[in-house]
Parts: sequence; structure tokens; C-alpha cells
Amino acid sequence: MTRADTRAPARGFTLVELLVVLGIITFLASVTVVAVWPFMEGRALQSGASTVQALIYQARSYAIANRCNATLYLNAAEGEMVLFASPTAFSGGNPNNDYRNDRADRPEFLPKGVKFYARNGLVVTDTTGTAAGPTFPNGRANVLVFSRTGSLETTSFVGVWPGGMGNVIIRLQDPAAQTTKAVEVMFTSGFPKIYDE
Repeated sequence: MTRADTRAPARGFTLVELLVVLGIITFLASVTVVAVWPFMEGRALQSGASTVQALIYQARSYAIANRCNATLYLNAAEGEMVLFASPTAFSGGNPNNDYRNDRADRPEFLPKGVKFYARNGLVVTDTTGTAAGPTFPNGRANVLVFSRTGSLETTSFVGVWPGGMGNVIIRLQDPAAQTTKAVEVMFTSGFPKIYDE
């Protein structure tokens, strides 16, 4: 005597059920992207400011450890930052042809979408200025020069570094998000701090 198969037939998902699940997943994904997007935009700018801050610390440490002037070159067009062992690697505001031999470290770059806030390719703003305010509020130099003590150098390198005894500011911008951050370098200590503008 044979026993009848009493198992229920296998049942799959219907097309309607699959479409409902896909719709729910799509809705949740779009809500998540909308909620996280502003945080991600601000993250690139913060990352760029942190990179500049770290390179300033590195340049300062290099100057102190090697008992020499160290120069941090900021290329506004490329978003490139390079540490050099001496300010003599520059001529008229631009590195000369053999500047690659004077590098103290490999170049670093700003994150994608982040730029230096520059005027005529000049990034560093002098905060001393005159009674009417800084002479070049959007950029006065494209390098930071650190002395053997780690403070900013007062010597003027023509077309490169304005010298002076005030703090300096490097501004970064994210044009897509229309936000800016500033890295201010203290003259006496060479220490940088980041703040929103």
C-alpha cells in the first residue's frame, strides 16, 4: 500500500510581493542618502583642513629637528602642498626648475572638490595689514616659512613670503557646498588651529 504525498506544494514570491519589497528598499535608500549627504559634503572640507594642519605641524617639526628654515609650498591651482627644506628653492613666488631635489617629503593634495581660497594664485593671508585692514585679504603669499624655533619666519622672500610678525590664515572652500574653513597659524608658536568661517 502506497502512502499519498501530503506535503503542500512549494510556494515562491509573487511578482507583486517582489515589487513591494524593492519599493520599500528604494525608499529607505533615498531617505538615507538625503540624510547623510550634508554630512559627507562637510567631511571633505574638514579632511582638507586637517591635512593642511598636519602638514603645518610636520613643517614646524622639520624646522626644529633639522635646525633650519622649512618651507611649506601651497599650490592653489593644483591643490598641492609640498614641504621643502629651505626657502631658497623658490624664485619669484614659484619653485625653480630643480625644486624637486629640495623636497623634504612627498607632495600631498587636497581632497576632491576642495580648493584653496586664493587671489592670483596666492593662498596665505597676512593678518597684520594696515589700519584699513590687510593689504591682500584674499592671499598674499603661497608659502609658509618656519624658523629653527618653529615660529613663523619674519624674513621677507620677495614675491614668496611677506614676512611680518602677525598670524597668517589659509582658507579652504568647497564650492559645491558653498562652505569655507580657515587654518590660522600663530606667529610666535607656529601652531595651527582650524575654525569655520
